[in-house]
Amino acid sequence: MLHCSLIHPYISYGLLVWGQTTKTNLKRILILQKRALRLIFFVNKIEHAISLFVRANILPVDMLYYKSMSILMHDINCKTAPSKLLDLFTRPDSVHSYNTRSASAGRLYIKHSKLKQQSHSFSRSGCKTWNGLPEHLRTKNKTSFKKINVFSKLYCSF
Repeated sequence: MLHCSLIHPYISYGLLVWGQTTKTNLKRILILQKRALRLIFFVNKIEHAISLFVRANILPVDMLYYKSMSILMHDINCKTAPSKLLDLFTRPDSVHSYNTRSASAGRLYIKHSKLKQQSHSFSRSGCKTWNGLPEHLRTKNKTSFKKINVFSKLYCSF
């Protein structure tokens, strides 16, 4: 409860905007998140943090970013997002009329660019995140999509 009230709002505010920052910046935030969890649970500073994340039922900052991005991409797929966001993404069936595996699986078309800056843009990383989700998750409605906590299951396997 302490983490959800004091730390989580600062991490999650604007996460979709600043979550694409460099790995070094995300690592700094993750280190602070781990330090806060160790303080909350009164454990030694060399204690592994994965078990603390599972015990507290919270996600590390990088997984929280992917969860937020997946929820937004679900809105874009269902066309409930604002129109300016919808204009950033293209379906494969609007690019060509062929019935490809990508089009039938509900994936989004990734626009290719030679510029590295564009390859890390929101529209490209959003498509990669959405296309990386299993097909059975992409077809769920939003309430059941948000309830499925695929991201924390990754940490439970450690």
